[in-house]
Amino acid sequence: MPGPVAARYRPRRRNGRLRPRRRTVDRDRPPLPRRPRRRTRRPHPHDPAEAVARLVAPLAAFEQLGATSDAARCHRALRDLGRQTTNPRGRTGYGNNLSPREQQIRDLLTTGATNKDIAAALFLSTRTVENHVARVLTKLRTTRTDLTDGAT
Repeated sequence: MPGPVAARYRPRRRNGRLRPRRRTVDRDRPPLPRRPRRRTRRPHPHDPAEAVARLVAPLAAFEQLGATSDAARCHRALRDLGRQTTNPRGRTGYGNNLSPREQQIRDLLTTGATNKDIAAALFLSTRTVENHVARVLTKLRTTRTDLTDGAT
């Protein structure tokens, strides 16, 4: 006679098909302990300054080791706490200041050059020049005619 384990897994026939038997609960054994659920995010300490202080050292270590995903997690946690962090690998933003390329576009705009003239001078497509011109005019809060009139 097979043992209790073999009996549990012995297939049975139903409607001509083989089906595994249902597992039966051994009432002799206590149930296995369940692992506690893992939290996806740890709560921050109640003091945000303490949480920031705790995150700064691991962030520097992760960035030094090149652990980008762990560093990104620290950046995200710092951002959640209201502290802005800069990404050292990203491009520098110019904000409301003109980038070097936009300064070139502005200089050519003041001479009265058209988009095609600017594109030919800087070896860019006209569509790219249109985008640059729009950005320059937005940042300077002026129009194209104001730029050309101010230069003369």
